[in-house]
Amino acid sequence: MNLRQPILGITSTIICIIIALTICAQFSIQNFNSWVAFIVTAMIPSQIILALVWDSSYPKWLTKFKQPIKGLFLFILMVVMGLIAVFISLLFIGDSITPPTPMVIMFTILSVVITMWLVVVWQCWPLSMVTKHPAIIGLGTLALTYLITFAIFDTLFNFNFLSDASFYTTVADPSGLLNAWTVLSFFLTTVALIDALILLDFWPMTRLQKKVPIFEKQPVFGMINTVFILLFSYCIWHIFVTYLNMDVVEYTVEVIVSFIFGEFIMLVMMQTAPFTQLKQPYKGGCLLVSCGLLALCMYWLYRSMSMYIVGPVASGSPTYDLELWIATAMLSITFPLLIIFGEFFEFKPLGSKEGKDQRT
Repeated sequence: MNLRQPILGITSTIICIIIALTICAQFSIQNFNSWVAFIVTAMIPSQIILALVWDSSYPKWLTKFKQPIKGLFLFILMVVMGLIAVFISLLFIGDSITPPTPMVIMFTILSVVITMWLVVVWQCWPLSMVTKHPAIIGLGTLALTYLITFAIFDTLFNFNFLSDASFYTTVADPSGLLNAWTVLSFFLTTVALIDALILLDFWPMTRLQKKVPIFEKQPVFGMINTVFILLFSYCIWHIFVTYLNMDVVEYTVEVIVSFIFGEFIMLVMMQTAPFTQLKQPYKGGCLLVSCGLLALCMYWLYRSMSMYIVGPVASGSPTYDLELWIATAMLSITFPLLIIFGEFFEFKPLGSKEGKDQRT
């Protein structure tokens, strides 16, 4: 088969969603929202390093293999690196409590967020400044990810709202400054904005770089975009949670997680088709509108399918079972499958991955 975009992306997305929902159907909601969410999410930082930092071509011996062997080896590397993260996180963050608690699950989610920040916004700086060796940059960025994640988690996350739960221990609760859901929802909002900037090719920063070249170099590029992302994310968060008085968990899933999922589809599966040839900011604007429409459709789809997969599930406070199932199904199961199929296996056997000028 030799499908081209946008048919390639549409077909691939449908197949990945069907596979993802089939996987979701194999687990009870309790195991799905705990073990599955924890283990798969813990593998995503290594997946980002493999796909974005190493461009699915490192270690070098991978280039000797054709698909699907190359994709299979990348998948195995992701699992091995991810399981190391699972063991360390459960031991040192999760206090070895099983099944995994919300504390350690939120820690792994935050690690994905920080990986996106370091790879996309900071372009693996400062490691990229001192070396060009891909192993040092990739593994060093991964190590730095967990150091920063731990610092933020230990300083800001507070799980006192779970103090009546049977699994709660003061050891596992970092007792930070803010409610854990408040902090996590804000950081996930920053991911939605980072992806939006990717869709815009970091416009208008790219226009400013032509006039002021220093803006394209690190750490200036990272600093300017960090300030913009944090301020704009807070405005978005404030509008929905404070001004519109939306429940913070429902906001996280219905608005942010769904929108991020739509962005990943347009970036990874569609490779920005059918708007690839448009100039910025029109290209980014069309892509963001498409992401919004996809967010609405995907949330409706996954919420509807939950009735057939796990049956009637309690929605809203205090357990948020349905919201957690939808978020896990979208970003912990389907998203990694999109990366595996689109990046690791390069869309084989449906078609071929198109040039980088049409990708993230």
